[in-house]
Amino acid sequence: MPLKVKIRQSSEDELPAILDIYPLAFPEEDLRPLVEELLNTVKNRISLVALSARKIIGHAIFTDGYVEGHNQILSLLGPFAVVPNAQRQGVGSTLMLEGKALLNRRGCSKILLLGDPKYYVRHGFVQEEHISAPYEMPQSWRYAWQGFEFPGKQQSAGKLILPEPWMKPDYWMPMDET
Repeated sequence: MPLKVKIRQSSEDELPAILDIYPLAFPEEDLRPLVEELLNTVKNRISLVALSARKIIGHAIFTDGYVEGHNQILSLLGPFAVVPNAQRQGVGSTLMLEGKALLNRRGCSKILLLGDPKYYVRHGFVQEEHISAPYEMPQSWRYAWQGFEFPGKQQSAGKLILPEPWMKPDYWMPMDET
């Protein structure tokens, strides 16, 4: 049965609670510096929290970008986390639906992400063929580069350009290849 959650945009004072959920959801990877930098420095982004019993149990960031040479708005989803004891209860799906609705209203044409296709396929994501990541990724990661197109929106092809926090090669290749 889905967990009852409230989804809303995060506030500045929630940063510590947001940062606390990432090591729980991803103990093998420290996403806190990226999350903190995105929330503190990037203005064109959506930061959503999922609350249950007034406690933050999920978080998603959608960062605006564009295709080099085009002016259409795209969004990169990530980081995206739900605390382990709330996973598989609809929290991530609810965050995704609210993020999609907000982005669609803003005129976004596509959401891109680097993630597990087995999870994101149920949200309409498919392997991305037209927009390349800011850096060339290893072939083994190709299946994880995915996109969701909003119906009726113009689609472009080319290289994704994002705000500075995302324009670091480390986020686009395995640690042993940097």
